[in-house]
Amino acid sequence: SLTRRVGDRFGMLETIREFAGDRLDGTDELGTMRDRHARYFHDWALTKRAQRTNRDAPFDFLGDDAPNAEQAMDYLVEQPSTDAALELACGMWRSWAAQGRLAEGDDWMTQSLARADPGNLALWEDGLSVAGEFARFRGDHERGLRLKREALAIARQLGILGEVAANLKDMGEIETGRGNLVEARRLTEEALALRRRLGWPHGIVHALAGLSEVELSEGRLDSAIRVLDESLAICRAEGLIRSPDTDLGAIVLIRLGEAHRRIGNLDLAMDLI
Repeated sequence: SLTRRVGDRFGMLETIREFAGDRLDGTDELGTMRDRHARYFHDWALTKRAQRTNRDAPFDFLGDDAPNAEQAMDYLVEQPSTDAALELACGMWRSWAAQGRLAEGDDWMTQSLARADPGNLALWEDGLSVAGEFARFRGDHERGLRLKREALAIARQLGILGEVAANLKDMGEIETGRGNLVEARRLTEEALALRRRLGWPHGIVHALAGLSEVELSEGRLDSAIRVLDESLAICRAEGLIRSPDTDLGAIVLIRLGEAHRRIGNLDLAMDLI
């Protein structure tokens, strides 16, 4: 009678949970239970992240398990030295971003990086790049650029070309935000060339989106529309317009609508937006 079943999940009243937690607190079992709980949701989040390569994997996947995953995060960042906290944070960060929880995500990334092994280069690059996302989303361009530069150097060292392209594009967007449009164009065009070489449609749209921002910032509306028309064609062909897995389709539609708004095609702009 202490638990309730809803579908395939079990839960309990908050007052009962607090009472049970108080009984567990101070016992020899507490550390073991918290460790098992954290490891379970660490593995769960990594599996969920891997599934994001499928179109049916949601952009914001935490759902009912958000409190569990965040409790696991709190526990792992209490540990003095562990890669698990950074692995979990890298697995969860898109959900934090989708919820607009930028300050919390930024704090968890900072704490996770402080406990991880910089010698684990692939994970370290991932963590730096994600931390750079939170920095730039919060408007801290200098810190975002520093983190992305470090991540880019490691990605080049490891030969992870997808990460090289992603970091180049993100750095280009940061430079666009800072008004350094010559450097922004150089970075985004390098990212686009690499994405075309790799041939992944999602990645090509990612790079084209960055280039379109440069074109719009320079007032080159015809060029921006050409770039965005190519992006939209790929998005439609790949099913990205209404995909729960990415917001790229929405970004392309909004930017293309903005370009047409600026040249006076208001009905088309309204339809796109």
